[in-house]
Amino acid sequence: MPLLALFSTSGCPYCQEVRRNYLAPRAADAATTVLIREVEIVSTRMFLDLDGSRISERSFAERYGVQVVPVVTLFDDRMRPLGPPLVGLDRSGFYESYLQSAIDTARRRLRDGR
Repeated sequence: MPLLALFSTSGCPYCQEVRRNYLAPRAADAATTVLIREVEIVSTRMFLDLDGSRISERSFAERYGVQVVPVVTLFDDRMRPLGPPLVGLDRSGFYESYLQSAIDTARRRLRDGR
């Protein structure tokens, strides 16, 4: 199952819109299709990296070159991106389609061994 990471900041209204309108509604279904996590790109909050070392959310975001928000990236179990990130928020009404396509692509790449 892919990991969907929303890179955000706490005061970002676009991040809130992605979180509220696109990620929260799929949270119930997400348990079987995608694991959803949020990373605040300015946070010093620590978590365990794949190698067991501690890393801040800020350092994690820097590792993937995230400098603007919102960014949604889907990862495999080795934290390799499974496709291009979704950067920003589409105001023309196609964001849900872009997000679902990214999730479908990530799941297909995992199923097919990349």
